[in-house]
Amino acid sequence: MARYRTIAALLGTAVCACPAELRPEFEVVADPATISASRASTAILLRARTERGSAGVGTVALTAASGRFDGTLVTLDQDGVARVGFHCDPTTDAQCRGVIVILARWVERELEASTTITVEPMIDASFDAGGSVDSGSADASIPDGGRDAGLGDAGLADAGPRDAGQLDGGVADAGAPVDAGPPLPPTFDFRDMVLLGTTDPGYFDRQVVCNLNTPWLAHAGFSRSSGYPPPSLASGRPTVRPSDGALYYLDGDVVRRFVGDELITQRPFAYPQMPQDNDPAVQTPGCGAQAVTSFAIRPDGGIIHRCGITAWRDSAGAVVRSCPFLLAMSNEGASYCRDSLEQVIDPSGVLHPMPGVPAFTVVRSRPDGGFWATLRFGNYERWSISPVGVATRDGVYAPAPAGAQLVNTDGPGYVGLDGHANAYRLYFEASGTSVETIVQFSADFSTSSVVYSEGDAGVMCKFHGSSLLTGP
Repeated sequence: MARYRTIAALLGTAVCACPAELRPEFEVVADPATISASRASTAILLRARTERGSAGVGTVALTAASGRFDGTLVTLDQDGVARVGFHCDPTTDAQCRGVIVILARWVERELEASTTITVEPMIDASFDAGGSVDSGSADASIPDGGRDAGLGDAGLADAGPRDAGQLDGGVADAGAPVDAGPPLPPTFDFRDMVLLGTTDPGYFDRQVVCNLNTPWLAHAGFSRSSGYPPPSLASGRPTVRPSDGALYYLDGDVVRRFVGDELITQRPFAYPQMPQDNDPAVQTPGCGAQAVTSFAIRPDGGIIHRCGITAWRDSAGAVVRSCPFLLAMSNEGASYCRDSLEQVIDPSGVLHPMPGVPAFTVVRSRPDGGFWATLRFGNYERWSISPVGVATRDGVYAPAPAGAQLVNTDGPGYVGLDGHANAYRLYFEASGTSVETIVQFSADFSTSSVVYSEGDAGVMCKFHGSSLLTGP
């Protein structure tokens, strides 16, 4: 089994009184963001960029009210990145408890950023009613009562307050069981946009995954024997599961939960060998001699799989849907299905064809019911579809930033729609260049902005030929 070297992250960002378009960036990540008596150390990752996007230069001073650093003054490397260990053992240090604030100061720029580390309380095993310590369920279908709520921010930049309950919430998992323990990092917020990329454009045996906001934290790896197309372009697009925040993907005809082997933050690096060996397989019964050709995840976290061409089965092997292309499932239990026409199968199983509606590229569940979808051709529009197939146009997204050149108008991996109704599209940075960027279009249709560029300093998660991913 491959060994995962670094875990979850929380992000702090500095503020500078500079014009918005010329703002230096200084960030600090605790990885993992929790420590305990059994794991009393974590890594502090620092990243600095100038106003022009180049790597920051200089030193960073670190302070904390308790615990100790391997060094309190560290030097940024050629990519503007630095790492230092932090240690705080609650069994030997009475001050090591609660929430510890890590303060970082970019000395040369006089910028500060901070993040927090949570010290897990020590548990007295004598309070276990059964006289033994519960080591955790080996079956992911058994609810853990919120056990993994602190694992929901692995390697991602959280733009707002974090609702860890969204990833677990104590809801029983009605989907297929996974033969493994609690999900291991990295995990992601199913409402965010995730990038399945590559460390080196043109090499599909070097795939990595990252949160779109932190492309300098690249989690490896995927099967090196899968060849082309990568998992993102095969049937059954990788999806972030809402109930545990883990990424699931189709490896040949096996549905797997992604478990990271290596966190790549700089070159040179060694891509892990046989990385799929520690990615547990999801049980997919009922297919017989037919291969598993796709899978889908419900908003409640349940996983279903497709046997052959049309039959979708649940974790017990029972047929729950008959549909060639299942694009999304809603909170009410409706399914958005594409055959020769766009259509919705309502929760009671009644089919509602939608003749005359435009073709959509991306469809996902809408939090308050039904679906959101983005238009495939023409104007970049967002539509809402009810659980019985009534489609209405919400609006037209703002134009892309000046100079951006659209790469592909309908490539399924080149567009995305997050859980807040922000849309995403792949563009070249400018005409005549090969630098790829991702433009975010705001949910209120008012603005657009570049949120990712593979040409930025320190980016380890490159886009070329890869895919945008998110939750169901």
